[in-house]
Amino acid sequence: MHKKALHFGAGRIGRALVGSILHRSGYQVLFVDVSEPLVDSLRRLRSYPLRVIAPDGESTITIDHVTAIQFDQREHIEHAVGESDLVSTSVGPLQLPDVAPLIAGGLRLRFQHGATRPLNIVPFENTYGNGDLLRKLVFEHLSEDESKRLASLVGFPNTTITVTAFDVKTDDPTGLIVGIDQPEDREIVADRAGFVEPQPKLEEIILTDHLDRYEDRKMFAAGAHAIGAWAGHRRGHSIYSKAMEQPQVRRVLDGAVAEMTGVLKQLHGFSDAEMKRYLDPLIGRFCDIRFADPIARVGRDPKRKLAPKERIVRPARYAVEHGLPCDCLVQGIVDGLKFDLPQDREAQEIQTWLREKGCERTLAEVTGIVVGEELGKRIQELWNR
Repeated sequence: MHKKALHFGAGRIGRALVGSILHRSGYQVLFVDVSEPLVDSLRRLRSYPLRVIAPDGESTITIDHVTAIQFDQREHIEHAVGESDLVSTSVGPLQLPDVAPLIAGGLRLRFQHGATRPLNIVPFENTYGNGDLLRKLVFEHLSEDESKRLASLVGFPNTTITVTAFDVKTDDPTGLIVGIDQPEDREIVADRAGFVEPQPKLEEIILTDHLDRYEDRKMFAAGAHAIGAWAGHRRGHSIYSKAMEQPQVRRVLDGAVAEMTGVLKQLHGFSDAEMKRYLDPLIGRFCDIRFADPIARVGRDPKRKLAPKERIVRPARYAVEHGLPCDCLVQGIVDGLKFDLPQDREAQEIQTWLREKGCERTLAEVTGIVVGEELGKRIQELWNR
């Protein structure tokens, strides 16, 4: 008898990573998504192919015992939250406010009439404190009494994921096939204390009492990834791995990775060997032409990625304060502010601010960096070249 899981988001991370983990952990999965063709295919086929990429080859496996419903089927979704053994998300941090009221409504149904069967809600989102964020958003839709009663019954563990999922270019008529790197090259870590008992047994997920060091390592590496994308965009590229074939762009990525590594070693005590084991396969995947990751995806949402406590500004500030190299991080902040992709809402918002408010005010409002501080002086000097 399969356990039941409800997962919000049937995109690449949802199908390639979360669907695979839940499948191997003995769950049947109900996906929730906004794409009608995707939902129709999942409901009709009840399975999808997953291509696993390794350095020396690839293989295809089948993920079955799945189905899907549309995001607008609120009543169905709320009942599914009430009946599921596990709930998870991979919709993107900016879409979590849309998911929260559905989860809240489902929790209200689940725990009515004094029911007490606990539930863990696991976010696979690429942001700091993703479980804390989702908990806050969900509890905003519950009354004070409901929040107090459910606090010990619902877990929202923070997680961090290092994975490469990608679209597979093929004639697959279902549009369901996705690709992912091999398990040995992935790292999915969760905060042990964020779960409520009984804790679910999930394949591949590492439990820790020190998530912050893994979270920073993943997010700083993601920051270097974004810096590489912005450098590629500046030189007219649209595919990340193709941009990395250009030496000037590759030097930016390698430099950002080296500077992030210096910060992580001093901040969290990672050894050279630990960083090498983590980064070598990751950088290899960044530059592997088989993944064909669009620069628009890697560099998207620059305002969020350049926020004061996020993946680029925070390590850059730490580097300046501790006398560590940060030239590539500074260049990355400049390139991120100039990232002007027409279809990226945050990028266009920054461009509007630059035109209307100028560089100094925009820098301060997006990053929290003022020109009078050392980091701000370096950015201004580079900006004016």
